[in-house]
Amino acid sequence: MFNIEQKLRFLEEIKGSSYVGLYTWIFNASVSMEQELGKDLYLFDLNELSELMKKLAPKTRNSSNGIYYRLFHYIDFFKNIREDKSNPFLSVEPNWCKQFVDKTHRKFFAEKELDEIIGKCVNAQDAVIFRLLFEGVFGQNDYNEILNLKKDDIDWDKRVLYLTDGENKRTLEVSEKCIDLLSKAIEEKDYMLSNGDSTARSPTQPLILNDYVIRGIARKAKEARHSHLILRRIKKLFKEVFKYKNVTAKTLSQSGMMKAAVDISIEREIKINEFNYENDWSKVAERFNVTPTKNGQYPGITMYVNSEIVEELYGEQVDYLIKDFELINDEDKSDNQVVEKTKRESAPAFREKMKSVYGKCVITGESVYEVLEACHIQPYKNEDSNHIQNGILLRVDIHKLFDKALITIDDCYLVRVSPLLKSEYYQSLDGLKIQLPTNKNLYPSKKSLQYKMSLFKKKSDLINAVDP
Repeated sequence: MFNIEQKLRFLEEIKGSSYVGLYTWIFNASVSMEQELGKDLYLFDLNELSELMKKLAPKTRNSSNGIYYRLFHYIDFFKNIREDKSNPFLSVEPNWCKQFVDKTHRKFFAEKELDEIIGKCVNAQDAVIFRLLFEGVFGQNDYNEILNLKKDDIDWDKRVLYLTDGENKRTLEVSEKCIDLLSKAIEEKDYMLSNGDSTARSPTQPLILNDYVIRGIARKAKEARHSHLILRRIKKLFKEVFKYKNVTAKTLSQSGMMKAAVDISIEREIKINEFNYENDWSKVAERFNVTPTKNGQYPGITMYVNSEIVEELYGEQVDYLIKDFELINDEDKSDNQVVEKTKRESAPAFREKMKSVYGKCVITGESVYEVLEACHIQPYKNEDSNHIQNGILLRVDIHKLFDKALITIDDCYLVRVSPLLKSEYYQSLDGLKIQLPTNKNLYPSKKSLQYKMSLFKKKSDLINAVDP
């Protein structure tokens, strides 16, 4: 390690943290840059930190975020040694980490990442293939379930597909996202080559007009119902346009298996490494049409889906929330300086977590990132305070009023505004229902909200008038 005394001093400070191994890896990887520049990485400017991030080459966005948080905390620890007494990471944009993800070896995607890729597809005919694979439509090696799907095989109201691979039939319920893409793909009449960036004389080609969802280009009619139609589009888009060279139809399907496992994990409140074959893996297998071995196991799933890979993709949001948030004892006499230090160090990760869950102010709907802050419902006391259920995302002014117990949220998720606030605008928020996550396991803790309501009542001197 470069400047080993300071590195060891820092590692001693965080002794017992689960991140010691990651810090050690970063310190070993940064040696050559530190030697070349003649300074410790806590003195790096933003350009130098960007070069280090490229060198570390994280394979997923979650990994990139994790490295960023560790570097942020390390620099923060030594920022008083810096000439500017500041942390260069304070100036970065919200998605700064995303640019450093190494695409060359990526095979798997979290659903949010796939949604972003699908959003960049100019042809619904391409996008729907990726979504169908992710949701379990396949058809063995020839993709017959996808190729055989016709518009009359879709129950639009129930979001159910009637699938056949030519021999076997089954039904599959799909997401609203998938249904929307199916509708757009059916309506599509023309196909834009190279995702709209073709320099060919005729960059737009007419699609074959028939009842199938997935259709080929009219001039290639002979290949219209062949598996090459699927393979060619994946190769063109993922490998050539988006530069993910290791993505295949199978890895897209396996990415979907991971998301299905995450959903089951949250619903059943068990970790993936605690799944059993009969109740858990069998549900994933049913969706993805995977047959068990003679002893009832599913190696076609479990050899790809495990808790380590899933956590790499889905991160802290799938710590699976097995235990609901419990209020932290008010009698905790932790040193205030230590509390403030740990709160400051964990702030970027907590804010990113709240942003991923809510995306906008839960009360006003404001989505401009620069004016949004992650808010602890029960005030921060220790690292356990950063539980997803003890946080919400609020606009700066609302956050201040919330912390001062002039605005609160009751345990029915309704906004309550203190009569001490005279502003007509703020009073207009009273009674509004906050915007909640789609996943109920991520809802704000009612215990935290009740705790906050007790402070609100005291502040407003309305103990008998406010119904929590």
